[in-house]
Amino acid sequence: MPRLSESTTFSFLAIVFVATAVSLVACAQKTVTPSVLPKSVKLETLAVMPYIDMYKIYGDNVSFNCPLCGRSEVIDIVSKGADQFLTESLVALLQERGGYQLIPPGRVEGAQSTLLLDPGQKMADLDMILEIGRKLGADGVVLGRVYRFRERRGNDYSAETSASVSFDLLLVYVPDGQLLWERHFNESQQALSENLFNLRSFIDRKGRWLTARELAASGLQQVLASFPNAN
Repeated sequence: MPRLSESTTFSFLAIVFVATAVSLVACAQKTVTPSVLPKSVKLETLAVMPYIDMYKIYGDNVSFNCPLCGRSEVIDIVSKGADQFLTESLVALLQERGGYQLIPPGRVEGAQSTLLLDPGQKMADLDMILEIGRKLGADGVVLGRVYRFRERRGNDYSAETSASVSFDLLLVYVPDGQLLWERHFNESQQALSENLFNLRSFIDRKGRWLTARELAASGLQQVLASFPNAN
């Protein structure tokens, strides 16, 4: 049986790699459609709560069990200003998406402060969320928590350590407290050599190491792709 030359072998492996890469990209390009709300739900006005920095509340290396969705998440370092950045980015993306009347985070904070100043208001998280929604006349409340927001060390094309971000986003229906929608984003950017399945992201990001803010902004766009439309 004739032996293949080194150049022929290399060419063959290159073709296999390209074919595999194209296949992976095609698989990664699946369209994400918005979630469908139950017919009984009427959702037009949303109160947007400011993102909650879980590190400020609990510190790092603490496991938090979400009382609304049941998921457990370990809290890590969250860079200063991450909560504000996520809040502003969320509002901008929801405004760009359209369809909902938004009650901004500033008004939500004001309503929350009023309730917390009342000595009689010793409510659990869900009770507080629903009371804020009722007070502001909202159909739904959007809330998010950031669990990790670590900056990269290095530059765009040479990073000692990559950015790492973890956050969630939830939509609660005010009339009955139902959790209508929930998504979680958790990513530490990897090099293509570490995980070939990151090819789609590698191409979209032009082979760059993202900052934590860029990674978080990309994550928000991903999770909001399935956010339900107003009805």
